[in-house]
This record gives sequence, structure tokens and C-alpha cells, in this order.
Amino acid sequence: MIKGKVYDNHVHSYFSADSEMLIIDAVKAAAVKGLSGICITDHMDLVQPTHNRDFTFNIYDQQKAINRIISNLSSKDNDFNLPTKDFHLLRGIEVGLQDISKEQNQKLLQENNFDLVIFSQHFMEGTDPYHGHYYNRYDWKQAYENYLITLYNNSKELGDFDIIGHFDYIVRYSPWEKGIAYRDFSDIFDEIFKYLIDNLKTFEINTKTYQYYNGKEPILDINIIKRYKELGGEFISLGSDAHTPDRLGDKFPKYLSLLYNNGIKNTVSYINRQPVVNPIII
Repeated sequence: MIKGKVYDNHVHSYFSADSEMLIIDAVKAAAVKGLSGICITDHMDLVQPTHNRDFTFNIYDQQKAINRIISNLSSKDNDFNLPTKDFHLLRGIEVGLQDISKEQNQKLLQENNFDLVIFSQHFMEGTDPYHGHYYNRYDWKQAYENYLITLYNNSKELGDFDIIGHFDYIVRYSPWEKGIAYRDFSDIFDEIFKYLIDNLKTFEINTKTYQYYNGKEPILDINIIKRYKELGGEFISLGSDAHTPDRLGDKFPKYLSLLYNNGIKNTVSYINRQPVVNPIII
């Protein structure tokens, strides 16, 4: 069971093209696991490769569905009988970064209200690494370095976000055993961390990366967290990137302990784009 006040800030509902999860099923699963809240951050990639699925959604319809459940949760006679008191369901979005969609993304964020905005780099050079084609062009170090630099440049260029999502997305689907280590990309990691810290934005540990897939199970390099802390990082966001109820809060106790034991004493959630600091309890 998860201890303390912990939020899963990275959850996908049936409004994402790659998920069929009902929002109420996500709420129930999260509450049973001891989470204090979740944020529904469905995919919004406004420009995408022609071979990809349509990773956009109707924001009005998504927030209407979320608001309906929020209203029920807040009523005395709610339908859920949740084991966690005062469970919070939050409205979010995961914006896919590309330089060619910069103006569209800016307009979207100006015209809509969210509790949380995650920026993620899903597409590289006209393809999603998920399909494998990107890796054919480079060795492991070039492939990872290009990704980190692109993530940093696009995040800084657009700017209007709260959390930088799954920095290690590029590792999930790579053909190499090699993961991302701080020592191999120290300069770009330092630039990312300094930007986040100076601009009061948050680094994410996304536990979906650290599961068995395609013959390997990536491992988080703890030196990444240690360096983030050394540069002044005080808290981190946890996200399961769940697309099914069973993965809500996946591996959170493990990574909460890892953070705590390496000097990170708080996680963060967001309400109305404002950070809420939550002490880690082990």
C-alpha cells in the first residue's frame, strides 16, 4: 500500500487513442492502491506522422466526463465507496512536442484550462520510436543524445508546461540493452535540470519505462536523481503512464523509497497549474 499523500500525475483514459480505460475505473483502482489522487493527462499530438494513430482528443468532452465524476465524488451520497478519503481527480493533458506544432500548442494552452500540463517528446524525425524505425539511423549514443537535446530544445521553446514527461521514452523501445546514464549525457542533463529548477517546473519519473518489454527491463540511473538534487531540485513527479487500471501507481513504493533515500523528500501534484508539495512517507 502506498503511504502518505501521493498522486499519479500521468494517466490515460479512453480519450487517448491508445487506451480504453474508463475514468471511473482509473479512480477506483487508484484509490484501492492508496493514491490520494490522479490526473487524467490524455495525449494531444497536434501534428503526427501519417502512419500514426490520431493522438488528439476533444478537450471539452474529456473535461465534461471528468467533471461529472468529480461532482459525484464530492457528493455525500457518491456511488464509489472509495477506501481513500478526499480522493482528488484532476484535469490534465500530455502535449506532444514538435517544433512544427509550436504555434498550435501555444493556442491550445491559451484557450483551455487544466490542472496540469505535461510536455513529452513522442516523435523524432517524422516517426514514433515505438515503431522502431528511428533507431536504424544511429548508434545508441547518438539516438539517445538526439532525443534528449530535442526534448530540451522543444520544451524551452514552448515553455508553458508544468512537468517534463518521460525523459527516457527513447529507451523503452530501443533495440539496445544500454539505458540512459548521467555520465554519458551529463551536459544535456545539467541543462535540462537547470532550466526546470530555474523556471519552477518539475522532473518526472515515469514508471512505465521500468518494466519488462522487448527482451529487456530498463533501470533508472540513480545518478540522474542525485545530480538533479545537487543542482537544487527539491521534488519530483511520479507518473505511471497507465493505460489500464492495473498499472495505476505501478512501482510507486519502490521509487518513493529510492527518492527518499537519495535526498528527495517530496513529490508534487498540480491543481489549477499550481504545485502542491507532498512529503514522502516511507
